[in-house]
Amino acid sequence: MPTIKLVYTHLGGVAKWEDLPTEHLVFKDEQKAALFKDMKDWSSGFNEFENWTNLNALVSLVSYLETYISAIVSLAIESDVGVLYGASKSIDGIYVLKHGNILKSNIGVHVKNCVKGDWSSRIAAYKSMFGTVPTVLESNISDLEAMRNLRNNIGHAFGRDIEDSRRKGIRRTAPMERLSFERLYKYQRLAKKIAGAIDKHLLHQHIGDFETIYFYHQMVPTLPTHVHPNSRAILFKKALGRFGAQSIGKNFCYGLVMYYESL
Repeated sequence: MPTIKLVYTHLGGVAKWEDLPTEHLVFKDEQKAALFKDMKDWSSGFNEFENWTNLNALVSLVSYLETYISAIVSLAIESDVGVLYGASKSIDGIYVLKHGNILKSNIGVHVKNCVKGDWSSRIAAYKSMFGTVPTVLESNISDLEAMRNLRNNIGHAFGRDIEDSRRKGIRRTAPMERLSFERLYKYQRLAKKIAGAIDKHLLHQHIGDFETIYFYHQMVPTLPTHVHPNSRAILFKKALGRFGAQSIGKNFCYGLVMYYESL
């Protein structure tokens, strides 16, 4: 149960609008108690605080989702560089990483297209690279746009409509956007579904074990070259364990080392 419902459930049977807040609430600072003339005044402030908290939670939610999408799209392109040329799985990203400069592929521009602009353009950019897009994205454009616009209003106009806030000659303060706990929770569930769907799509179709091989690539300069590859595989396996990776067998690590060194 949201905190606000718990509070009002407790106060609903005993408090009246005209009561002083100190009759029902404990204030450590008497000056703060004096900010509210009665329970109705306190209730208004409490509701505004909850709304502002929900709005800021949405800012974090949308930002985290975009950060995640940026990271996994970048990883997918690095792993399967051919998607930039309409030729998925034609270029081994590890080979490019080992022998070339993957940054020359201008990955950043393509990643940016997936997290900037409206969601229709983002989905189009994603689809143009990877061929398909999770259905949860295409079927929820309306909610995604509502989240994006609300986040922009919060970030650029303190939770108010951006255009209304920029109008000249208006002395009144534009009303703040409203976001209930229920709607915030709905957006949280949607973000989780989207992250899961993108993760499943890109991991299975374009990333594979690229992250694991990339980890070994970073280790290579620190590994002894005069020992048998099996010894390097053991060191690699231990390093993975220290970083909290799930248990990976010795044979898998050896095969990965041999694959990398054969490129």
